[in-house]
Amino acid sequence: MKWLTGSYGRGLVTGMVLAAAFWLGSSFREPAAIGADSHKNPSPPMFLAGSERTIPILQDIAATLKRIDTRLDRLEKWVQAQPKR
Repeated sequence: MKWLTGSYGRGLVTGMVLAAAFWLGSSFREPAAIGADSHKNPSPPMFLAGSERTIPILQDIAATLKRIDTRLDRLEKWVQAQPKR
């Protein structure tokens, strides 16, 4: 048993421990039926034409511009209501 204390023996023991760990790890895998994804992914949307892509973007831009316009209107009213110095 003196050969186990040398560098060759340590490498051999380390290799055996790693091999046992890999073997144990591979034997405890879950069955394929349990690990399978049972949910069907929705089909990806088809390519949209140019106008179909731009309509939502333009609607978003219009909504943003309306918010900006409302805020500017309130700011202008507030500035006009302030007493002049």
